[in-house]
Parts: sequence; structure tokens; C-alpha cells
Amino acid sequence: MNSQIIKAVYFSSTGRLGRLAYFGYALALGVAFFVAAAILTMLLGMVGLILSMVLYLGVLYCEYNVAAKRFQDLNQPGQYALYMMGIAFLSGVLSRIGSLELVGSLLSLLVLVAALYLLFVPGTAGANTYGPAPDALPDAQ
Repeated sequence: MNSQIIKAVYFSSTGRLGRLAYFGYALALGVAFFVAAAILTMLLGMVGLILSMVLYLGVLYCEYNVAAKRFQDLNQPGQYALYMMGIAFLSGVLSRIGSLELVGSLLSLLVLVAALYLLFVPGTAGANTYGPAPDALPDAQ
């Protein structure tokens, strides 16, 4: 895979990304992180776990860019991806507070609905506010 494509997909929030590419790039990033975190933790113990948490911040940035492109393919602001990630974080926190567990669960359900929306709803046909229709896999420009 071309390094220009990797940069365009993971390190920029401009442009659009179709459903299949969104699924593939998000899955590849998640699997790569999981493998790296498991190896770091097995080899380095607690230090590896801390390094994995730091690495996760970079993964969140890349996941934001991928989701922002997908929202833009739906002719919605890419900033919605940031809102979705914030709600997911909040739901995780609230789910661990006994009296707010139900609220956390409902927010998790909201994030699930948004994720399914990104995965299954077709993007805008043709050009939209955020650029031309994406190919199945983006070209390096």
C-alpha cells in the first residue's frame, strides 16, 4: 500500500471516504493497534500497557480522520466524528457510575446507531460540499 494513501486517509480529515473503504481502514487500524498493544503488554508488562495507552491517543486521531471523511461522504460535517467519540467516552465513564449506568448504556446505544449509520447508509451520489464522490479505495494525489 502506498504511503501517500496512508497519509491521506489517516492523517487528514479532508475529503470523502466510502462505506467499504471506511470499514476496511477502521478495521485495519483497530487490528494493528490491538496486535501492537498485546505485544507491548506481553513483552514489557506495565510499561507496555502505559505505552499502549499513549499509542491509543494516536489511534484515536487516525480514527477521527477516517470517521470524519465518512461523515463528509454523507454531506455532514466531519466534526460529528468528534462528537461521536466524545459521547462514546462519556458513555464509558457513566456506565461505571452505579446511579448513571442506564444513561451510559443509552449513550452507548446512540453511538452504536451512529456507527451503523456510517457503515450502511450510502454516501451522497456525485460531488457534494466536501468534494467528488470517492472511489472504493482512495487514490494518492
